[in-house]
Amino acid sequence: MIRRKKSICLALAVLSAVSLSGCSSVTKNDEGYIITYTYNGKELQISTGDIIARYLTQDKNNHAAAFFDALNEIVIRNAFEDDGKLEDFLPTVNNAANDAVERAKNKADDNGQTWEDYLNTNVTGSESLTLEEKENEYFLQLQYEEMQTTVQDEYFETFSGYDPSKPDVKDPELQDEYNLLYGTNGYIQQKVPYHVRHILVQVDANQDYGYSRGHISSEDVHQIYQVVTALVNGTSFAETANLYSDDPGNEQDGQKLGGEYIMNNETSFVNEFKLGVYTYDLILHNTHDTNEATYSEKYENLHIKENVREDLENFGVSYIPYGVIAEMERVRDVTTKNGTSVYGGDEDYLPRNIYFNKYFQNRNVAFITDKALSSKKELVGSENPVYDDSYTGQNGEFMITREDPVSGNSKIYSDIDENGHYKTSTNVDRNLTEAQKLNFKPLTINGHEENVLCDTNGNPILVVRNQESSSGIHFIVIERSAFDTEGNDGSKASIEQYYAPVSPKQIDGIDPSTGRPYWLTDGTFPTYVDNGITLPKKTYVQTEDINADSDVNNRVGTYTSRVSTLSTDIRTSIDTYDTYEWLNPEGENKITLNEIAGNNIQETVDRYINKEKRASIDSAAQTLEDAWISYLNSINTQTKQRQYMLLPEILAADFGNENLYKEGAPGYNPAYSDINTGNNNQ
Repeated sequence: MIRRKKSICLALAVLSAVSLSGCSSVTKNDEGYIITYTYNGKELQISTGDIIARYLTQDKNNHAAAFFDALNEIVIRNAFEDDGKLEDFLPTVNNAANDAVERAKNKADDNGQTWEDYLNTNVTGSESLTLEEKENEYFLQLQYEEMQTTVQDEYFETFSGYDPSKPDVKDPELQDEYNLLYGTNGYIQQKVPYHVRHILVQVDANQDYGYSRGHISSEDVHQIYQVVTALVNGTSFAETANLYSDDPGNEQDGQKLGGEYIMNNETSFVNEFKLGVYTYDLILHNTHDTNEATYSEKYENLHIKENVREDLENFGVSYIPYGVIAEMERVRDVTTKNGTSVYGGDEDYLPRNIYFNKYFQNRNVAFITDKALSSKKELVGSENPVYDDSYTGQNGEFMITREDPVSGNSKIYSDIDENGHYKTSTNVDRNLTEAQKLNFKPLTINGHEENVLCDTNGNPILVVRNQESSSGIHFIVIERSAFDTEGNDGSKASIEQYYAPVSPKQIDGIDPSTGRPYWLTDGTFPTYVDNGITLPKKTYVQTEDINADSDVNNRVGTYTSRVSTLSTDIRTSIDTYDTYEWLNPEGENKITLNEIAGNNIQETVDRYINKEKRASIDSAAQTLEDAWISYLNSINTQTKQRQYMLLPEILAADFGNENLYKEGAPGYNPAYSDINTGNNNQ
């Protein structure tokens, strides 16, 4: 094998026929061969010219991309040469490539295909090659694929350490920039991850007026009631998710996952979910240290325009009284009163739909409070209202009237004010037990405090609604925000420790010397000391609060699975340009391309890298900016539509009272002749 040179330059003589204008042929000579491998007992030589020619042929319309791809392959292959950064992995790579060739031969045989036909399909430009040459090319192709995988794995291993002070850290001079957990170009900084849990109650309700006239089934009402009641009773969020969530992502290999996700700024969650979480945590209830060193950089990576931030902050949140949820359950099958339907059974007027549309058809964040159902007096001014031609609804504390500029109706009854909000009762629901009340904790948003439903860890439960995909009601809690940087104090992990993809144990069982599980105490997992005992901190991988009296003893397999989930998410932040610059840093040993036909190819490659990195950043930024605008627009549309189209709650509270549907009353609909028959006048 040819030993690695201090610098590999592509000589003009080797590439004299290649220029930026493109040429399909490459002149080769002995100086062009830079790497030699052995396959089937024979040496295979790979020329830099061959590599460049191949990429130019594959990407004829983008020479800059072709030159970078070629240079990147040269850099990667060189890293596996003697004295290269990854030389120790070459035997493993070659064995894997050999095994892949054998599997391909077996696959061809099983499919009744000749080996040559298989190679013709899988080796580009092999028409003029002998069978042996085709197989050699296929081996080199598979070998390079294995090399690329190894590069990704080693980059991850090198830059995923959570402790910058460890003396055996690899490439220490690059950690501040590239470390995936604390580096300026790393996962936490760039992707802004959140550890969340989620419960989905799928609800169709996709009628024409999606913010005000949706129809919910009795079964869906019951499921919402089951979810909320379980949480009110103190059932953990994870257990409730496993019992009731419709989320298809809540199960893996037959194992329930407790509604758990790692969410970051590129996760393809619906706006109401992802941006709702960011809105609550960073705009409406930001308790994070905004002076913390990395706060502004992480915040900028969410690309929230200032005008969008201001509008979302001004709009705030909505509140869902627990009394409403209990009432929806009580009336979920009510379709008539004393045998009489309203407007011939028009579903808009069913009590469950009126409650659902008012309290759940919100694209903004909502919270469940400990408040009671609003009384008739709060809604319309009297517990026994009289609806006649002189009724205005203005005696009620919660109902207002307005003129409709679209329909021309002089009087529209609404529970929604000009800001898109409604009032709720100030009375605590009397049906809540003292134990249940403890699960509601004070939360202040925009100077207004409410007792809101929290999970067993004290995290407020967010409620959002979307219709576009995964249509339904989403219940969400934030387990750990990327902006929650407090930690490394006692049992609480720092943010870098929290997202570290490491396990607290390698074997199962109890250590007889300590009477505890075999927790790792060698610094590979973040730990703390309690009463002289070294214990693991609470992290994404190790989710339990463990102290000297705990009996937590999860299996290694559980931790291994969680490490895998976290590692997969972190690896999405690694791109080809990161690994290229890691393997080919600035300095005298940097592999470069010489001028070709009077053109500085290396400058072309450098410009291409910078352009592609900038384009990737700009694309991600634009995607998020557009998402924020779309999210805000949906809330603005919601406000306008609900002001005029949302049926007032009194139609559910006093369902079937014939006077409610007379002309001039809140439930009057000129499209119908009378309440009893539902005959349509149009």
